[in-house]
Amino acid sequence: MPLTPDAIKFLVQLPTLRELSICLPDGVDWLTVEQVSQPVAALTEISLFTTIQAYTDFAQAIALPHAEVLSLWLVMHVPVDPDSIVPFFTALRRQLSPASLRSLTIKWNSIAGIVEARASQVVLRPSHLRPLLDFTTMEHFNLALVCKSALDAAFLRDVARAWPRLTYLSLLCDRRCTPHSLPPLNALAPFAIHCPDLHTLRVVVYAASGRQEDVDLSEFGGRASTSKLVVLKVGASPISDPATVAVTIARMFPSLVRVGRILPGGFPEGTDPRGKFQAGWNDVSRQYLPMFALVRQDERIRIAQEDGERGGGYIGSLNSMHKVDLCISEGATFLGTE
Repeated sequence: MPLTPDAIKFLVQLPTLRELSICLPDGVDWLTVEQVSQPVAALTEISLFTTIQAYTDFAQAIALPHAEVLSLWLVMHVPVDPDSIVPFFTALRRQLSPASLRSLTIKWNSIAGIVEARASQVVLRPSHLRPLLDFTTMEHFNLALVCKSALDAAFLRDVARAWPRLTYLSLLCDRRCTPHSLPPLNALAPFAIHCPDLHTLRVVVYAASGRQEDVDLSEFGGRASTSKLVVLKVGASPISDPATVAVTIARMFPSLVRVGRILPGGFPEGTDPRGKFQAGWNDVSRQYLPMFALVRQDERIRIAQEDGERGGGYIGSLNSMHKVDLCISEGATFLGTE
């Protein structure tokens, strides 16, 4: 049951309240409600069940500068007005502080299915999401809306650079979010470079180019990737050559344990002719990645064996020395001597 604006204003100002879960009322003109008299200092974890418009209005009236965790469960009664998207993400940026926010979840709380998603007129673009990149302490981000997505490689690179503390990222990887356009597979490389603690990545990509994607390892400083990513979920990503896709993924994410199950129930109807994409990702996860992991394990064992045969490398060779001949030039000065 939605609370009144005055009750909500009272709750957020309680000096000892740390967590709050409420349903925001619709149709409230928050600009006419008496403003909060003092900053909301104690509240750090908030869950809101709301419509897009109700939250946008609420955010204009009440700032949450110390919120560390915000979960928005968006109730969809009618098709979303595309014109409401920009004000919604702008309101998020205005209400929250980049110095505090570390976890943000935005999900539809509705029973809308694939048919409704395909009929949606909302196309979520990088320009809509860029205000969120100011939250540079972000560790956990989960965005799942009933919409079409049009993300690109440049935006994924900017996300990785803006959020270096990420441990979990799920970006429009949902059956009810249908692709309008997709970034290429190698657009995931910046997450291996800039997000050292990222362990789970969920994003839809285009992996059906028919050739091995070029991964520019120069961005790794001339070294191999040291990414800690262990779970990659790719939603309804198209794929055409599982072997070359697996090579690309393994180079970016050498610690990867699995490419997670595609989606509950498989690909949405009509998006995977003859089950080709599902079978391709199964090959990547069950055949190629485990094989690459065994090769890497054998290589580590081989290097350790060779190092042991050399007596532990450089230090071992020093310990085994029997005679040293030094030629010291005339007039040489040693530290601590005159």
